[in-house]
Amino acid sequence: MNTDVQAQDVKVGVPEGYMRNPIGHLVPVDSISPLDLLRNEQVEKIMARVEALRAHMRLEKQAIYELMGSYVSLAEQEYDVKTGGKKGNMTLPSFDGDKKVVVAVSESMAFDERLNFAQQLVTECLREWTDGGKAELKAVVEEAFSTDKTGRISTWQIMRLLRIESDNPKWKQAMVVIRESMYADSKKEYIRFYHRKSPNDKHQMISLDFSSMPV
Repeated sequence: MNTDVQAQDVKVGVPEGYMRNPIGHLVPVDSISPLDLLRNEQVEKIMARVEALRAHMRLEKQAIYELMGSYVSLAEQEYDVKTGGKKGNMTLPSFDGDKKVVVAVSESMAFDERLNFAQQLVTECLREWTDGGKAELKAVVEEAFSTDKTGRISTWQIMRLLRIESDNPKWKQAMVVIRESMYADSKKEYIRFYHRKSPNDKHQMISLDFSSMPV
């Protein structure tokens, strides 16, 4: 048997000469088929490379942010300003415009318990809108307050309601309550890289998604 396999399979709680199967049972190595051992060896080698790649990408990401932060700090000194806080929502192009680095900050919005109050007011409006002309609006309202499998309400569906105008006092009050119920739930920062071959070409994003890379 390959000694590399033996070394890779030495895990806490697994005695020498055994391997643990998917349900936690210890299986003697001698009773495992050569194909199973080979597959295990290849998977272990692949995952070792993946972990090393992930660690390297983490270091590279940190280095990229440090380079960007260094430039922004110098630019702030040039114009005698101080933005403060974490940098975001900016585009850094190369001099020829063929390359650019884009940082975008996205906030995820959520709603507190007051959204339930707004829903009650909107429901009362629906009861008053009995004419056929409001059928489409009713469908939009009902869809806005529906939840997904995790029980979450779609933010963009609620935002659709805020763009609907109505003279109904309850509707206006409901829209005020919705706005007051909104708060920033999380904040994510995205960094993307673009390049083009010539000024006549369109910028293409450089994908760092391992699955989408050509082999």
